[in-house]
Amino acid sequence: MSGNSTASNGVFSWKAGLIVLVIGIFSFSAFIVLSAFAPDLEDKDMAGLHAFSKSALGYNFSVKLLEKTGYQIDISQDPARLKDKTGYGILVLTPEGSRDLSEMEDINYDRADPVLIVLPKRWGSADPNIRSHQARVGELSLNSVSRLLQPVDDSFGMRRVHAVKEVDTAIGRLPVTFNDRTQLITSGPIDTIIGTDEGTVFGQVTGRNIYILSDPELMNTHGLAHIDNARLMLMMFEAITGNDKSFPITFDTTINGFERSRNLLQLLFKPPLLGATLFAFAASILLGWAAFVRFGREPVSRPEFATGRASLIASTAGLFEQTAREHLLAKQYADIVDRLTVTELGYPDDLTPQQVQDILKTIETSRREKGIQVSDRPSADNIHTAGQFVNFARAYHTWKRDMSDERK
Repeated sequence: MSGNSTASNGVFSWKAGLIVLVIGIFSFSAFIVLSAFAPDLEDKDMAGLHAFSKSALGYNFSVKLLEKTGYQIDISQDPARLKDKTGYGILVLTPEGSRDLSEMEDINYDRADPVLIVLPKRWGSADPNIRSHQARVGELSLNSVSRLLQPVDDSFGMRRVHAVKEVDTAIGRLPVTFNDRTQLITSGPIDTIIGTDEGTVFGQVTGRNIYILSDPELMNTHGLAHIDNARLMLMMFEAITGNDKSFPITFDTTINGFERSRNLLQLLFKPPLLGATLFAFAASILLGWAAFVRFGREPVSRPEFATGRASLIASTAGLFEQTAREHLLAKQYADIVDRLTVTELGYPDDLTPQQVQDILKTIETSRREKGIQVSDRPSADNIHTAGQFVNFARAYHTWKRDMSDERK
């Protein structure tokens, strides 16, 4: 009766404790997973000339439009893709100005799959109150824009003309809507695909798998508000892919500052390490269960006072340790080992201390004359601490072994 009342009066039952443990493990696991993928989950819709931006100068609308059309779209934060020689689909680069020139110089333009460079025309700064909106917008200098093409070829020339109303394409002249002025490539190794009499709007670098869009209004949100521009953008990608919707398109954002390094926590939650992580979580749950449910027989209680030779030795050693005077035993230890050494060599055990020392000295001299290596016998005179006493005992053991019959 009393045992049952004691169990029922506990603060928590074992079931409640187990539930708390499981909830704790789940919460901790969720925290680790969310911490690992936090960079991917955070909102990247910040005004700018990149694929995450929904602002007027951003390219997120073109990403959505291409997805709706049936293309496979990926927004990359992996800088390794810029140097990949084989490539995987179209690599779309959206630099924001000459400040991105160093990143443009590091890109491998001779990859197997096409590269599309979307040149900027305007700069913009994010609104400090609403980061997804543009606060200020201005026109970039042509020199700043043309410098971005230097890693491809340094002979490109550019100019801006009054906004054209129509452009030449492979299927004839089509309407287009530009705001204020149109940015064109007027010279350099470019084969025009979409252009005017004055220059190229979209074309392919001669002899290379590189495409250039000179005016971003055929891809940014502001420009794609016009149906004519959206039609021309789709024609651009049809020309690059050969109208193959299965051809992947990758928008790079690392040159826009969204570079993501390899995350160890993310690797733990992706194959092939995911299996090991799940096993680890399962093991933690089983260990928690073991904390509440005892397996096997109840362990036999140990006696209050241990008996036997080992316990006697341990008790004696503990007694000397408490006195902190172990080093004073060095001389007595040396005398005992000397006598044991002589006895093991066949001499009687009733010799005087001086006789023991004379015998040991004679044996040491004899063995060294025979070329047998015998270590020096340590001295007990310089032992002042317990640590020195331990080292002294080890050295004495080595000397005793050298003096034994086994080394003859």
